[in-house]
Amino acid sequence: MSCYKCGLNFYKKINIKLDFLISNGIYNGDDKNVMYECINSVLNLEEIINSEIEIVYNDYNSCEKCKNTDNVSIDI
Repeated sequence: MSCYKCGLNFYKKINIKLDFLISNGIYNGDDKNVMYECINSVLNLEEIINSEIEIVYNDYNSCEKCKNTDNVSIDI
């Protein structure tokens, strides 16, 4: 992944428990988990997992060098 402060690519081990709700059709409940709706009982689990990985990848991740600094460098 890339550091959002300096742009350096770095490796970060991620261990996250995924909790989500899968509904066969439109869901009208109040569950706070991530919601996925499927149609006609067809579910693409690979697509769901890849989507969750992208959410983590696109988060504000910082490398070890920048982790304890408040400086952010932005090239415009």
